[in-house]
Amino acid sequence: MTDKCCECSHCDGSGFMEVIDNTHDVVYKEPCYCVLQHEREKEEMAKKIAAVFVEKTNIEKLALTVACIIAEKHTDEYSVYQLETLCEQKNDAWLLNWIN
Repeated sequence: MTDKCCECSHCDGSGFMEVIDNTHDVVYKEPCYCVLQHEREKEEMAKKIAAVFVEKTNIEKLALTVACIIAEKHTDEYSVYQLETLCEQKNDAWLLNWIN
């Protein structure tokens, strides 16, 4: 989990909470409920946004927007070379990985 959650009583903002398992006499960490809820909310929002795009935006406009985001984010020489190679190979799956 990469997102930090708000300050809460379970994880104090770390994103993980300690769970005591008295049966096995161990303490372990698991993702905090606030983080899981935050991720669920982000996923639901992404689905709503995607539904609007599917209904209202043509594929060319959406593709150009994604391409601009990738190109603006990766401007160093190595990244440009890698992106050009992926474009030549028409490797859409790997190009989409460059969004993050």
